[in-house]
Amino acid sequence: MRQTFDETTERAFGARHLPLIRQAMAEQKLDGFLVPHEDEHQNEYLPEANDRLAWATGFTGSAGAAVILKDKAAVFVDGRYTLQVRDQVDESLFEIRDLVEGGVPAYLESAAGKGQAIGYDPRLHSPDGLARVRAAVEKAGAELKPVEQNPLDAAWGAKRPAQPQAPVLPHPLDYAGEESAAKRARIGKALAAKGAEAAVITAPASIAWLFNIRGGDVIRSPLPLAQAILDASGRARLFLDPAKVSTDLPAWLGNEVSLETADDLPGALADLKGQKVLVDPGQSSAWYFDTLEAAGAQTIRADDPCALPRACKNPIEIHPHPPRLALVDLVLFAATPDPPVPSGGSSRAGQQPRGSGGESQGGVERGIGPSRRLPCSSIFPSSPCAGASVANPTARNANRSTPGATEWCA
Repeated sequence: MRQTFDETTERAFGARHLPLIRQAMAEQKLDGFLVPHEDEHQNEYLPEANDRLAWATGFTGSAGAAVILKDKAAVFVDGRYTLQVRDQVDESLFEIRDLVEGGVPAYLESAAGKGQAIGYDPRLHSPDGLARVRAAVEKAGAELKPVEQNPLDAAWGAKRPAQPQAPVLPHPLDYAGEESAAKRARIGKALAAKGAEAAVITAPASIAWLFNIRGGDVIRSPLPLAQAILDASGRARLFLDPAKVSTDLPAWLGNEVSLETADDLPGALADLKGQKVLVDPGQSSAWYFDTLEAAGAQTIRADDPCALPRACKNPIEIHPHPPRLALVDLVLFAATPDPPVPSGGSSRAGQQPRGSGGESQGGVERGIGPSRRLPCSSIFPSSPCAGASVANPTARNANRSTPGATEWCA
């Protein structure tokens, strides 16, 4: 999913959608409802189908929240969005408040009424965040109530966009640098060392790293939306929309990874009855903790076991292959401003100016000045260009061991 800068909301969203949400709340006997920015995967950047805060309020920032009560509502943002929120949100419908200073708990402590039921979707909130909200709601004499069906989703109805279904593809070993089976084995050993028999993995980046796969469900990142259960033995269950399973994926994952659907996830969590299961409260929602504990599993709150290992890059990731260096240099080529070159001159002896095709601009041709270029060796010391200087392109060519290699370092 590619990044775009097209606005998909408008100020009228509040007037159009608040009545629908309140009607759905009333059907569930709710006096209020919490609307976080995060989705089921605790993502910062969301597919359109999961951008509930934007649909309810019109606000499209990457952090925020809203509280919708029967007779009033508030939207919460941090200091980055002071101007944007007022441009996108109807202030006659939403009070604008600070997300950091006090935030949702402070608002509910004063706004919630005694005996009221404030609903929340446990799939969208971290357990630690909910604990702070629950304390504030109870202090106001109200009740924080989980819902089976999100009233906002019910209000959105058939007009809600479909979930992304970008194909999930193998990430070749030439780029990953380590087999998925090896990763799963060492993460499994780390789980056993912490006294856990299994771990629930929900962070898209960890899923992509652990199974050596890539997707396109999350804007700005080649990540798939999925969940996984990893045993200490290294075997795993990967829960993925069947529409996203590419032809090569089952064979790539191998016999120790079973592909299942999201509908199979509750039953898989119930299968962990009596086991000690590691779950990251910062990456996985309260729903996982509630479901596991209801099934009789013992949850161990700890960091995502993949987070640190995937941050420690292996040699292949640290020293990419030459084609990847070519891409890096191409980006530098496109991003570096070109100094003016006198008409008839060139950026390098015997070469025509490059950049704008050598066309004249007010008597000055645009070209690439060697003094403005960066050699690959300044970025990747072990690149084929190592030891070459910007002023000596011949040395760069001499350092290449591949016969007939094209000059990607320019």
